[in-house]
Amino acid sequence: MTNANKTKQCFLELLNPHKDLLYKYGKHIIRNVNDAEDALQTTIMNAYKTLDIFMDNRFRRAFFQGTQGKG
Repeated sequence: MTNANKTKQCFLELLNPHKDLLYKYGKHIIRNVNDAEDALQTTIMNAYKTLDIFMDNRFRRAFFQGTQGKG
């Protein structure tokens, strides 16, 4: 497995337990299903691009802040 694949796998392991809750939170804040999906996708992409700043205990909080900022 390449380093890129390992990184992607680790990212998904961190993301998956929180993805549904993040979507629900975004939908609650944004109040539009399509915009909430877009915000979540953008947040996930931005998080993946800057994965090195996300540590286990800060991961969830950073995602929520990213999702909230898209509303």
